[in-house]
Amino acid sequence: MYITTDITNFTKKNVFLHEPVKNIMKSGCEFMKIMYSNNIFVMNGVYVDISLKNVEIQKRKESYRIKIDNIHNNDLLNLISRVELDILDLLPDGLCRVCSLNNDNNKARVLKKYSDIELKPGTYDQLTCTLRIFGVWKDSTKCGLNYQYIIS
Repeated sequence: MYITTDITNFTKKNVFLHEPVKNIMKSGCEFMKIMYSNNIFVMNGVYVDISLKNVEIQKRKESYRIKIDNIHNNDLLNLISRVELDILDLLPDGLCRVCSLNNDNNKARVLKKYSDIELKPGTYDQLTCTLRIFGVWKDSTKCGLNYQYIIS
């Protein structure tokens, strides 16, 4: 079970970054874990429920990917982009922000599946999932978010 928050309730004053450690996934980078806390709970990352319209689920070998329609999800993608920029603004000004949640290039993203839920490839008119933002990566010139979409 995940504790999630509504994306409209997100506030960057509740975001805290851990001290940077060596990034084991990307050489030459540091990784900072994100904590999100308000007066009710503390989360190990930012977990927001989102409801997507007109999405395509693709299966590649044993993994799934989600392709989000930019036109039908424009308002939600704008909210997600605001959250991304709010978090990246916690880093030093000299770094170039690599924004990947805005879906500008319309590519399929990794979709994490927990539990034994049956997920079939195809197009869905409506799909509810959780956006998990769990960290920030940075090198000497750029920074970006570590995130995943979760179906549970």
